[in-house]
This record gives sequence, structure tokens and C-alpha cells, in this order.
Amino acid sequence: MSDQITERFPIEGTYDFRASLSLEIYGGDPTVRRSEEGAITLGRRTPAGPGAVRLSATRDELLAEGFGPGGEWLVGEAPRLTGLADPGADLAFFANDATAHALFKKKPGLRLTMAARVFDSLVRIVLEQRVQTREACDSYRKMVYALSTSAPGPDEVMLPIDPSVFARLPYEELHHFEVEKARADTIKRAAKHQRKIDALRDAVIADPVEGRAKARALLPKIRGIGPWTSENLLGRALACPDAVPTGDYGLPNAVGYTFTNVERGHDDEEMLRLLAPFAGQRGRVVRQVYLAGKSPPRRGPRRKRRWY
Repeated sequence: MSDQITERFPIEGTYDFRASLSLEIYGGDPTVRRSEEGAITLGRRTPAGPGAVRLSATRDELLAEGFGPGGEWLVGEAPRLTGLADPGADLAFFANDATAHALFKKKPGLRLTMAARVFDSLVRIVLEQRVQTREACDSYRKMVYALSTSAPGPDEVMLPIDPSVFARLPYEELHHFEVEKARADTIKRAAKHQRKIDALRDAVIADPVEGRAKARALLPKIRGIGPWTSENLLGRALACPDAVPTGDYGLPNAVGYTFTNVERGHDDEEMLRLLAPFAGQRGRVVRQVYLAGKSPPRRGPRRKRRWY
């Protein structure tokens, strides 16, 4: 097999490449690189081995260029990795709510993506438990550079950390990356179940409803993974259109402010009530709220960064 493979995929309907991949390109992730021309390269571990895929889109087509042993697999999965395989939102579904309709009208091309490997997404989400996003991103970036290797190809991206590294690494080593024992132990426990976790991807592809039910049954059995983590994983790695993480620090106020224009005092119960009319598509609404960037004004000191 050649070290490089290229394939083009036609784009049907409205598609926003950058918005759909927004969860891949935040926080200075060293396994992702965005070029000045707008292409996005992902370094990923795959069933076929390590690889990288360079993704770019025009108005009419998606271009995927794969590198390394896993390059062909990544190119074949490009429609799922970029959300092109997702049908997207039906604007008519939101026609009876002016706020939701306006959100989707502003970003009509948002699609939901699937991760190349579910475990890799889970690591990032566990790191985001109970800390500010920037803290989690800093920890992840340092961990990848210290514990992983470069991906194949010319774009200088790293590979996610191999699960076997987490399984054998003592907690004290993870502490150097500002990860306290609770999160470190959760990642180490998840690493022992990596095959079952990664198998959720194929289960969702085969039967989305049954596969996501399987994920919701499996994930809470791993100590340290609760509703916030599992719903984030369903939305970010398994393209679940109805995933809503409860227990989030800022999401209830962001949703509440978007739909009521009241700045503060919103909780999970009210958030779920506001999202109830969109049952089946609540996760898409949450993504649109985040993309819109409408959040209550800050009125107080920022949370201090912690050192564990």
C-alpha cells in the first residue's frame, strides 16, 4: 500500500467544515494541526495502525489525504470524522421556537462528528472534569508531548497517547501534568476497558439507537464516569444528536440565558425543561448554543487555577 492515499467526497446539502470540526481544534491539541489555508490534519491511532489525515473542504467536496499505516482507514472514515455522514439539522424541526430557529439559521451547516477512537476522546473529557477547560488542555498537551510520538506524514502532528501507557503508568507520573488522583485513576481504569469503549463506535454505526443505549449502560460502570462525562462523550465522539451533559459548570446558564435572556440562576432542571421541546435533537441545540457564544456577562473574580 502507498504511504499516501487521497479521496474526494461530494458535499450534499449545507455543510460548515470549520464549525463541524470545532471540537477538534480547540485548546492547542497537539494531535491536530490547522494550516493557514484552513486544512485540518488529525493524528490518530486506528485499527490499521498509526496514521494522519489532512482534511479540507470546498463548497462542493471534501478532500481527505491519508498518511502512514492508518492513513487509508482514516480516509475511508473521513465522512464520519468531519460530520459529512451526519444528516444535520432539519430547520423545520425548530420552526416553532424563534430562538432555536435563529441559532440554526446562523449555523445551518453544523454536523456532528465521530471520533476515530472513542477512548482518546474520553481521556480529554475526563481531564476536563471539575477544572477549567484551559487547565485540562494544558495538561493534555503536556501529556501528549511527554508520553506519545509523532504521527506519520508531513504535517507535524502527534498521536494520541496509547492506552497501554496509561494502564502501566503510576499515578505519580500523571501528577506531574497537574492531574490529581481522582482523574488519573479514572483514566487508568478506563484504559483497562479500552477495547469495550472503542467497540462502542462500531455499535453506534451498526445501530445508532441500540449503540448509544449500550454506551449509556457501559460507561457508568467505570468508576469516575458519570452523566456529565458519558453524555459529553456521546455528543463529541459518537455523534449523538440528543446528548445533554448535566452537572456542567456553565451550560445551564448558557442555555438559560440564550432562551430566556435572564443572566443567572439557571440549573440542570430548568435547562432540561427549556430543551425538552427539542427531544431527540437537544445535543444539536447545545452545540449551537456553544457556537453562538452567548453567555451571561462575568460578574466576579475568575476561578483560580489549581495545582494538585
